[in-house]
Amino acid sequence: MEASGRAHLHWVRLGPAQDDQREALSGLEAGQVVISPPPAGLRDGMPVEVK
Repeated sequence: MEASGRAHLHWVRLGPAQDDQREALSGLEAGQVVISPPPAGLRDGMPVEVK
């Protein structure tokens, strides 16, 4: 999700799993919010709200 309040698809490269966590190696910038898992029907550009 971006500051515009809209979802935007980003390809993210993940590192190996350590316990239940994974490091994002590329594809994200500081401050970006990740929607995981994405809800069914969520599409690029759709409005979203953080709760």
